[in-house]
Amino acid sequence: MNCYKQVCVCIPVFCIKSVEHLPCGDGSYIIILNTKCAREKVPPELQGLFHYINTEEVDEGDWFVEMIHQMVLRYQSDEEVANMATLEEEYLRKNTLAERRGREEGREEEREKLDEFNI
Repeated sequence: MNCYKQVCVCIPVFCIKSVEHLPCGDGSYIIILNTKCAREKVPPELQGLFHYINTEEVDEGDWFVEMIHQMVLRYQSDEEVANMATLEEEYLRKNTLAERRGREEGREEEREKLDEFNI
């Protein structure tokens, strides 16, 4: 789905009750933040958050964004989270190598069959 064709990209916040085949169904909403929206269109309550998302800088005195920043720092330094990312990277690397090896084996089998028939 191309969101840019369906909604105006100049709107800072979208609240959606459901996305194709993913209805919330529990009264909750999916909220999408357009942090690249023009600053003057962003509600004042969200300007600090948008600034943080775009720059990773916390505006002084913004306790909410500071709290989010502290959680981000905690997760970035969490060894378990880092290991999960590492495991995913390792899985993807092994999967890529296995696919490559499978293609090479398939080509070798084809060469052997062609050799059998002197082609």
